[in-house]
Amino acid sequence: MQIKYKKKHPDAIPFQYTREKDACMDMFSLIDKTLYAGETAIIPTGIILEIPTGFEGIVRGRSGLASNGIHVHLGTIDENYVGDIGIIITNNSNKLFHVARGSRLAQFTIKPVYRVDLIEVQEIKDT
Repeated sequence: MQIKYKKKHPDAIPFQYTREKDACMDMFSLIDKTLYAGETAIIPTGIILEIPTGFEGIVRGRSGLASNGIHVHLGTIDENYVGDIGIIITNNSNKLFHVARGSRLAQFTIKPVYRVDLIEVQEIKDT
């Protein structure tokens, strides 16, 4: 599958696989930013994607950051979104966390979307 992208900023780093069999592409920070303990911020990547019809983009955290108290929020990028794909992070540690421009902050993958119709019923099978 090919996904079209556009750099919103000349310094933006396109999402990329680090190793051949990686499930997700790495996402890179466009800016330098220091987060205080408890602070949440949206870090821009400077990348705009054209998500194909019937698919969604998913932003995920990296385990190396999570083990240090840095939480990357799970995010869905709908097919009709055409803006900069940002990374929402929260510093859950008790110290400053510095995001360096160009650092790997999150992971990105594309998955199919299955639309469903909810049907109200009076009973549901027990588990």
